[in-house]
Amino acid sequence: MDIRRAIATAVAGNDIGFDDMLDVVHQIMSGEATPAQIAGLLVALSMKGETVDEVCAAATVMRELAVHVPVNATPLIDTCGTGGDAAHTFNVSTATAFVVAAAGGHVAKHGNRSVSSSSGSADVLEAAGARISMGAADVARSVEQTGVGFMFAPAHHGATRHAAGPRRELGIRTLFNVLGPLTNPAGAPLQLVGVFNRAWQEKVVAVLARLGSERAYVVNAADGLDEISIGSTTTVAALADGVIDWFEIDPRDFGFRLQPLSSIVARSANESLEIINAVFDDRPGPARDIVVLNAGAAIHLCGFSSNLAEGFEQAAALIADGAARERFRRFIEFTQTTAEA
Repeated sequence: MDIRRAIATAVAGNDIGFDDMLDVVHQIMSGEATPAQIAGLLVALSMKGETVDEVCAAATVMRELAVHVPVNATPLIDTCGTGGDAAHTFNVSTATAFVVAAAGGHVAKHGNRSVSSSSGSADVLEAAGARISMGAADVARSVEQTGVGFMFAPAHHGATRHAAGPRRELGIRTLFNVLGPLTNPAGAPLQLVGVFNRAWQEKVVAVLARLGSERAYVVNAADGLDEISIGSTTTVAALADGVIDWFEIDPRDFGFRLQPLSSIVARSANESLEIINAVFDDRPGPARDIVVLNAGAAIHLCGFSSNLAEGFEQAAALIADGAARERFRRFIEFTQTTAEA
């Protein structure tokens, strides 16, 4: 299907079939579509409401064109949110990755610079001294040797550059907001994914099931956060072997006190790094608590705990004994050494 016909189809309120969407996204990624056409399609899809078929097709094309990272390590997980929640919290999923690595997991962390927050994962890792742009083989070695590897999205999804201008100029959430967590270049079969609203939560977990993810938690908090929140209950869509179940996490059920998101806001990458360092110093407070909640859930997904409560206990212990900080240090050192080689 030609992109102009696809725009007309979506404007009329009709859905684009999977095969037709494959054609359209190939036109975008190859540079055949103009910026105006890309913007027109993204707005039309957003107003109509993207379907699982449309999202799945777009993710399929992005996966096909990605620079793949050949990781030989298990369990392999990604902790990556869609962003778009406008909460401006510190980089929770980035801190979470190092706690999971300390537990014995291998985190293929997919991320980018800030789009909807004050600090993206790439920004805070750079502020910590890490080199964020490495070749696929070096990223794989980082995952295998330190437990964490960072896959800088522009380096692995170069074809999306054609949509970057229209996305930036539109300034609204579009299909591309959710494609990052669906297109991990290492093909991580386990995922902790945060999304910015319930409608997208249902679509993302359905797409992950279609694309063959083994286990995933797709989370959305009642306060709008794209993480397991410390400020409210969080709805979890749990995918396991093709079956989707739903449940809620209430921090109070696990001994945590609800605290406002304003208590974990970071206004810059440096401020986010300061908060992460305080967490890894085991400083009590809402920042430490939210990392424990998210890392504990990821630890459970990796199969290291028999239930969520045990996962939270493990996460807290790995922070308290310095194991998470040590993983953070080893990762930064690895990227710096690789940069010098």
